[in-house]
Amino acid sequence: MVALRPIIERVLPFVATLDALAYVESGRAEGKVAVTMNEAGDLP
Repeated sequence: MVALRPIIERVLPFVATLDALAYVESGRAEGKVAVTMNEAGDLP
């Protein structure tokens, strides 16, 4: 079996949730858009 890995296109902090949603709804997102709970916007 081949494992599939998602393409994480953008990682945004929680305070930018509305921006992340607008980006996804615009149709420009080609990968996953992640929202983190830390201020830096990076993955733990």
